[in-house]
Amino acid sequence: MKHILTLAAALLAAPAFAQTAIDQNRALAGNVTPGDTPGFPITLAQPGHYKLTGHLSAPAQTTAIVISADNVTLDLNGYTVSGSGSCTQDNATLLVTCTQGIDNTKPGIAVQGARAAVRNGVVMGFSGAGLVAGAMGRYDNLVLAQNGQQGFTAVGSGNRIAHSTFDTNRGHGLYMMRGQVSASLAINNGAVGMVGFGASDLLVTASQSLHNHGSFEFAVLRGTQANGNKTTRYGVTSLGANLEGLTAY
Repeated sequence: MKHILTLAAALLAAPAFAQTAIDQNRALAGNVTPGDTPGFPITLAQPGHYKLTGHLSAPAQTTAIVISADNVTLDLNGYTVSGSGSCTQDNATLLVTCTQGIDNTKPGIAVQGARAAVRNGVVMGFSGAGLVAGAMGRYDNLVLAQNGQQGFTAVGSGNRIAHSTFDTNRGHGLYMMRGQVSASLAINNGAVGMVGFGASDLLVTASQSLHNHGSFEFAVLRGTQANGNKTTRYGVTSLGANLEGLTAY
């Protein structure tokens, strides 16, 4: 019995997955997971927990990280994953121009696997979106800024993002298929702050759209605020406590 209890205690103490550290040198060396070639993109092809231990800087027109496996957790750990570009907003038109080339196939982070979790960091300066999400992922405490397309794009259903900021992207701040956004901010984007793929595709709660070219489109809104946008909401359903400028709806 004693040996059984000792074994049980050891199993409970052991993590489900070992945590793999990633920094610029590890990215350039390759083999972060089997088959990962040296340089960018880093390919996470095995389930597990991965954590940045330094900033990552990817070359122009390149994706920084591809998550190809299911059940991957990526903790950016407060660090920045950066491309080569930068973007600025025109104060009069609220349109955004970027120095990097525009390529929708080159996001900063591409999530292809299901049930991913990405959190706690900045993704900026890429030719495509800051982050493109596959199906059923969880995203938290991210800043997606100055990217050539959207800040965040969800091409699969069932994604949730919270406590995040979409700032000065050339396209929409967020563009999502059948998902949820909470406690987040879209600001200074060249298109719409937050957009659903179709009517009622997107649920937005306790969030703000400020100084974008448009505020919200094709979404269900609850407890949101929009102010200083060039155009107002379109194709939205209100669940109450929403403000467009100083007008409640």
